[in-house]
Formats: sequence, C-alpha cells, structure tokens
Amino acid sequence: MKRLYESAVDLGLQRTLRLALLLAAVAGLDGCVTRDPYPDYWPALAAVPASDCPDLAGRYYVEAVESGTCYAGEGRAYKADWRCQLELDWAIGVDGVARSDGWIELSQPDAGQLVVTTESGTRVLRSSAGEFRCEQGVLEISEHASALSEEGQGKATNAMMGTGVALMSASGGVNTLSRRFRRAADGSLVAELYESSTGLMLLVPFHISERHYLRWPAWEEPAPAVGEPGTGQADDAAEPAG
Repeated sequence: MKRLYESAVDLGLQRTLRLALLLAAVAGLDGCVTRDPYPDYWPALAAVPASDCPDLAGRYYVEAVESGTCYAGEGRAYKADWRCQLELDWAIGVDGVARSDGWIELSQPDAGQLVVTTESGTRVLRSSAGEFRCEQGVLEISEHASALSEEGQGKATNAMMGTGVALMSASGGVNTLSRRFRRAADGSLVAELYESSTGLMLLVPFHISERHYLRWPAWEEPAPAVGEPGTGQADDAAEPAG
C-alpha cells in the first residue's frame, strides 16, 4: 500500500487514496465533522442585525490567533483548502498585499465595497463582482473548487488532471472554503472559518467538514523607543543643568 501511495503522487492521486483510506477506516459512516466552539475566553461577538453588513472598519494585526489546533500536513496544496494560514490578507482574499508594518486596515465606504489598505497600497473588493457578500449579519468571502484542483496549476491543467483522476478512481468532489467576518466587543476582527469536501470516493459518498475561528486583535501603535522625539527623555538630556 505504501508503494502504491507514493507512486500515486505523480498521478495526482495522493489525496484520493488518503480519503479512500479514511473511508475504509470509518466504514458505515457518511462523513467526518469537526466543530470548534467559539472560545469562551475570547471577547463576545458584537450583535449585528441579520439584514445588515457588519462594520469591519479598523486597523488590525496581520497574524491571527486560532481556536483549536490546525494540522496542515505536507504534500500538495489544493484550492479552497485551508492549510493553517493565519494572515489577514489571505483570509480577505488579497494574499500578497505588502504589509511591512505588520498591520492591515479595513474600511467600507458603502455596503458594496471593502477597502483593504496597507503601508504600500490599497485594494478594493466589491460585492457586485462576487468578491464578498453580506448575509445573516456577517461578511462572507468564499471559494469553491474541484477537490483535485491544485494551487499553482492553470484551469486547463486542473480540468484535465481532475477529469482523468475521476475517471480512473470513480471519484470526484468539490471543496468549499468560507470566512465569515464580524467584530468582537473589544474591537478585534473575528472570522468563522468553514471548509468542506463533498463528493464520491470509489463510488462511496463522502462529506468532510471543519469549523474553526480566527481572531485578529486591533492594532496598537508601538511605544516610541527611548530617546526618540516625543518621549521627553531626549529633550531633557539636551537641556543644560542649572
């Protein structure tokens, strides 16, 4: 089995076999579900009317704190598949935005726009372009992809490989990854992260899903270093004794 598993890497079947082994281990079950509760030691979530888009305006640290424990593993990276990323630019869907100062700022000129600003530039997401949507009091950013679509591969390559693997293994499915944003009572930004894979594995239906929470604290400007203008210490040192 190990030799078959290793040779499957070159055929794009590693994920298929891993899921097949999981199904064999839980024969008789129709799915695997993990649900992290919202941590009771985190600030309470702010109440937002279901008909409104939440106010996310603010400046936040780039790195999030997560609930539970994430296991990214090694191997291929698939689309719409969480691999323990904690960066806010990734979560919002503008991965790669320069953020040299460690913060990202969000603003909402209106309900249809989400403006992402860093020290180096600005990106605008629009609900009319399908880049986010507001419902049930959260702002949601989601993506969907074939369970066999790899990051870094073009659409044509993924379509060809996905079709070939599906025919060879009588398997296929869809990955869904969504981040549902709202504010906490202390001003931090919280995302409920939900991911799932649904489809057929060796003609057997499967469903795997997980829910986690990520929290980005509100940004606090670092205190000036001793001796910098404005601290008072440099000015006091310059005054003559008298």
